[in-house]
Amino acid sequence: MDTLSEGTLRAVKNLCVGSLIEAVRDQTKTVDLTQVNAVLMQPHWRHNVQDEPTQPVVHTNQNLRSK
Repeated sequence: MDTLSEGTLRAVKNLCVGSLIEAVRDQTKTVDLTQVNAVLMQPHWRHNVQDEPTQPVVHTNQNLRSK
């Protein structure tokens, strides 16, 4: 299962920690979109943009055809 996640949980953890740090810098007790976006604008997060699919992935089940 590790090969499928490709570090997703680690990235989520790092985004959360970074957002908390931004909230401390902003001297606020609430983490909102402002802090999350400040983290995502940092250069080491920007490389993930090319990894995102351009279209959503649609899964269909071909085995469930009506008879």
